[in-house]
Amino acid sequence: MLGLGAAAAASLLTAVAIGLAVLRYRLYEIDVLISRAVVYGLLSAALAGLYLAVVAAAGGLSGMGRSLSAPVLSAADSSGGSTGCSSATAAHPTPP
Repeated sequence: MLGLGAAAAASLLTAVAIGLAVLRYRLYEIDVLISRAVVYGLLSAALAGLYLAVVAAAGGLSGMGRSLSAPVLSAADSSGGSTGCSSATAAHPTPP
């Protein structure tokens, strides 16, 4: 049982030592990785907001008025990427 605990402690110390070396000596340029992730995340959020604003403006210009919530929700749904535009087809079915 003591051998298992010693092996776990050695593994933990090795992981901590590698982590400290990466942070101290800037190995793998992790600061560049983090800054790029933040920039890409903010850019994606800005593009999604711009897309929703264009959809809302187009709905307002087309005279949809109060029933604008369905297209905006469908735009938010499609920009999420998980379910596609299922609410758009449910809100505005195409005629046969």
